[in-house]
Amino acid sequence: MSQILGVGVSGFFLILPLVLAFWERREMRDLGPLVSAGFLGSLAGGVSLACGNLPVLMPVVENWRGAAASLGVLAMVAVLGLVARWPRVETPLDVTWTGVVLGAGAGVVAGFGALAGRGAPWLGAAFLATGSLLGGLWGFAWLVGKSWGRLALGGVVLATAAVSPRLWVYLSAFESWTFSWMASLSLVALAVGAGLWAEEKVLGPQLAEEAAFGLLPPWAARRGSRFWQRFSKTWAGRRDERKAIVRLVVRLGACKAYLAAQGKHRSTAAVELGRLRERARRLFSANTEALES
Repeated sequence: MSQILGVGVSGFFLILPLVLAFWERREMRDLGPLVSAGFLGSLAGGVSLACGNLPVLMPVVENWRGAAASLGVLAMVAVLGLVARWPRVETPLDVTWTGVVLGAGAGVVAGFGALAGRGAPWLGAAFLATGSLLGGLWGFAWLVGKSWGRLALGGVVLATAAVSPRLWVYLSAFESWTFSWMASLSLVALAVGAGLWAEEKVLGPQLAEEAAFGLLPPWAARRGSRFWQRFSKTWAGRRDERKAIVRLVVRLGACKAYLAAQGKHRSTAAVELGRLRERARRLFSANTEALES
């Protein structure tokens, strides 16, 4: 029964970020990074279970469960490096959601492996928590403008990847499904909370500056930087109109933040920023009656 519940929990977190992203501002065609992360996470979970008992890994991690966890975590780091990049993801919270889906995909496969007797019941909890934590750390790195700071946070990500498998092997000694999943869900909540905070810190100053320029009304700058306030009907009565406005405001702030961090020489992003500003000017102009989508 515990294995079935584990699959259900991982499956829930595989779907939840997709639903929230779609309801917030994304269209189906924009969910590619999250869908890719879920697929690649499932693939990573399958490979880790299949290759976890390779003899060459045994002296390093002491047992095949630790080897499976290590392979899964290394795969998550590699996938995050490939998928969680501008412009596929725009904000730190987007990166966190990518990590959650990545870990959940691996967790679903690990859960089915436990049902088939080919995996440890705690692996699903380990994959979900570690993927979320890596996504939260990777997204938090977007908040650091200095290259040395990004390198330091990159080191923290790698250290987390190195330490987490052994930690979960140790925790598995308690042999408690409830304990494993409570620890896992606590880390997921911590990662998402960090992603929400980092996103507001990244978008807030950029949108406030646009409001000072007169391109955005102050309420749009304030609400646009806060995830839950982007669901408000204050933006527009119809859901599709609200999503279009929110998408424009968030992308405007994210593009500005990207240019501030990477430098003004990024010509493609600079052109995108000009286009977004022009759309925002027309959209929020007092004379504009129709929504531009």
